[in-house]
Parts: sequence; C-alpha cells; structure tokens
Amino acid sequence: MTAACSRGLLAFAAIATLSTGCVTSVSPLIRPTISAKHMQQTVSFLATKEMRGRRVGSPENARAAEWIARQFSDLGLSPAVEGSFFHEFPYGRRKGRNVAGIVEATGVGGSGKVAEFVVVAAHLDGVGDAGDAHRPAADDNASGVAALIEIARAVVAMRSTLRRNVVFVAFDAEEVGLVGSTRFVLDEIIPSEDTRFTIVFDMIGGKFFPWQQKTGIAMGTEHSNYIRSTVERLRLNRATPIELLGTYVLEPAGPLLARSDYRAYRKAEIPYVFFSTGTPWYYHMAQDSIDRVDFQQSEEIATFALDLLLEIACNACEIDFIKRPKPGVLDLVQLHRILEELLQHQTEIQLPERKFTQIGKMKQALASSIANKKASRILAQRALMLIFEAAQHSEPKLARPSSPRARRWRCRRPASRSRVGFDRSCAQTDPPWRVRAYFPHCPPSLHPPCQWTACVETCRASLQYGFAHPCNRGKVFLQLDF
Repeated sequence: MTAACSRGLLAFAAIATLSTGCVTSVSPLIRPTISAKHMQQTVSFLATKEMRGRRVGSPENARAAEWIARQFSDLGLSPAVEGSFFHEFPYGRRKGRNVAGIVEATGVGGSGKVAEFVVVAAHLDGVGDAGDAHRPAADDNASGVAALIEIARAVVAMRSTLRRNVVFVAFDAEEVGLVGSTRFVLDEIIPSEDTRFTIVFDMIGGKFFPWQQKTGIAMGTEHSNYIRSTVERLRLNRATPIELLGTYVLEPAGPLLARSDYRAYRKAEIPYVFFSTGTPWYYHMAQDSIDRVDFQQSEEIATFALDLLLEIACNACEIDFIKRPKPGVLDLVQLHRILEELLQHQTEIQLPERKFTQIGKMKQALASSIANKKASRILAQRALMLIFEAAQHSEPKLARPSSPRARRWRCRRPASRSRVGFDRSCAQTDPPWRVRAYFPHCPPSLHPPCQWTACVETCRASLQYGFAHPCNRGKVFLQLDF
C-alpha cells in the first residue's frame, strides 16, 4: 500500500483504500478552493464583443491564446513546448495555436522529477461572429477555459504533493474538427506512452434544458474500471450532482465524429473524463452570453474535477483502459429519466405532438430494456437524438432578438457517392450567402460557422432514425456512403 501525496506535515485526513490497494484522497484542509469569482473574470474577458467569438486564425483568437499564456506564466506553470507555451500547427491556409503549460511534480518528498503525465484541457476557440451578429461563446467554451485556469491555480499551490506531472492545455481549432487536440497528440508534445489520464472541459456553465437544476455530466468513465470506481466514490453528496453517461451515446455516426477534444486521447488509448452540461438551445448562437453562465455550477463541476485530478496526480497506481466498452444499463436509466422530464414539460418545448408520441414510445422501449437488463447502443443513441432535438426547441419565449438568425439546413444528394455535400443559406447577410462543404474533406475556404462535422452527423441521424433534426428543416435528399 502506498501513501500518496504525503510530505512533511501535509498528512491525509480522509483516506480511502480502493480494490487496487492504493491510498487516495487529499484533505480538504490543505486543498486550495476553486473561485467562481475568478472564473467569471475569465469568461468576462474571453466573451467580450472585442473578442469577436475567437474564431480560429483570427487576431482575436490569437489575443485569447496570448492572454491564457500570460495566465499560465503568472501562475508559475512552465512552458510545455520546448521553452514556449505555444504549439503552432497549420489549419488549411491558417495557423492555429494550442497553449500548454506544465506543473512539474518533484516526486515523494522532493526526491526528483517524474516521467508520468496527467492532462487537463479545454478548447479556447469559438465559432466566431457572423457578420454583425456577435456570438460570445461564453459557455462554449470560455467556461471550460475558466475551469482550466482555476484548476491550474489550485494545482500549483499543491505542487509538492504531486506524483505525476500535470499538463494544462487550451486547444485551438476545436470548432472546425478537433484539429488542435489531434495535432497536439500526434505531434507528441507530451509523450502519449507516458500520459496516464486526461480531463476535458467543454461547456460546463449552461443548462441543457431551462428548467433543470445545477447538474454536471461526466462521460468516458466506461473506458476504465479504476476511473469509474473513483468517479462513483467522489460524486457522492455533491451540491451539484454529477451524472455519468457513456460517450458512445453522443456518437451515432461513430467515434470519428466525436463531440469534443477527448477523441485524440481515446484513440491513443488514454483514459479520460469529459465534463459538460450538454448543448442547449443557444448552442453556437448569439445568445451564448455571459448572463447564461451559471458560475456556481461551473465552480462545483471544476471542484469535482480537481478532486478527481488529485486522486490521479497524487497517486502512482496503474490505470486500466478498456478499448471497446460494452453499453451500460445505467446509460439507459439516465436517458429514461430525461425523457420522463420532457414529457412533464411538454408546454415548454416547441415540438409537434407526434414528437412527444415518439418520446413516449422511446421511454417505453428504454424501460423494457432496463427491466430486461439489456443495454442497446443504438437505442441509447436514438434516445439522445430525440433529447437533442427537444433541447433545440426548448428556448424560452422572447429569448431571441427581434431579428432572429435564420437557421436553414438542407442536405442534398451529392454528385458523387464518394462525397457528401451540403448547402446552407443564411438570410442574415445581404445578399444571403451560401456555403458548400464536403465529407470527409473540409476545405480551408469553408466559411464559418458552417460546422461540417455537425451536418454530417445530423444527416446521418435523420436517415438512420427517421426524424428531422432541428438544424435540418427540410426533407433529407442524401445518400451516405461511409
């Protein structure tokens, strides 16, 4: 049995022994706290109108990256990229910049440097403004960057207790296909073979539905029994409940179209936990502003993540990785609960009656699978797509400005079976502009905010599950050939 994170008078007050034989838990008396006030200051800077949505390759995006690098430096982090905080990579004709700093562990009792790493990450870019419409990207993902910086502040104060180095990364170019995180892992900025665990934040300040209480979602624990048991133990008696969900539920089009920066780490077979609160109705819209960020909720999710980080960084135990986890019945239980809430709040969701009939039937199908203890991957994915559709139609009345942005997506049959094409027209600009994107290639000239990955996933879901996604108002004329 090992005594983790011990040095001098900093002894553990609460010690929990896991089945692996490792000792964990750090006394709350010696652990710095997360500050909601500091998190609000970070979001206030990143989501200002002057930052113009922080689109990748823009001067405002570069300004955000430089500001985060200064925060890392002021906190005492060391540069993680050959003496620099910046990892530059090409994105078409543009360049993206990840920002990475490291808190180096000194080993037990200051015995020397250690070789293992734990990564904490959040993407810094947003979708950018659309013409004169400012899209602040406060929840997506200034809230995640705020958590990143606050946890870095806490970890620096506990540097002497670490048994693994902790790397903090603000990824760029997430909104255009998870480019920054993919390049960071492929370029081996931090050796993958020495990386033991990753935490990813993406949208932790919002509410999936307007009526929901404070809630956080932790995804990815199905890939490690050790991480799962640790998260299960830590989430007990939390002011903000932390719900568990398998990431496969988010990916009806397969792992290639993952929803956030955990994808590169999963592919490298590194255990991870992805923290989020879901994509609400104002996702990628002008209404994603600072007034919609619940900083108390963000603070409590970041505090939970800090506790989990210390369990891993202050402990030398081996962490297993399950490459192809089986779908879990607990995922169906969570989805069944959400569908039940939807039926209870029908008057607050602008969906036709037939959709609620589908939700009711799906709820019954989930209940049957739960009773038989048979988890179904496709059933869970279909249920979540219904939930996503309901979320996109749950905006409160008068929530939009007087001149709403037109959101018309229409998928068309491609000229070639080897390519999937999309047209988008936006009535906000004068004259309206049209964008065409193709899968699997995303051309550098693609006009943001057209999200090619989202559109591919939308059309696939529409064909496979037989309903119109809220971003796809028209009939689907698409032949997918993956």
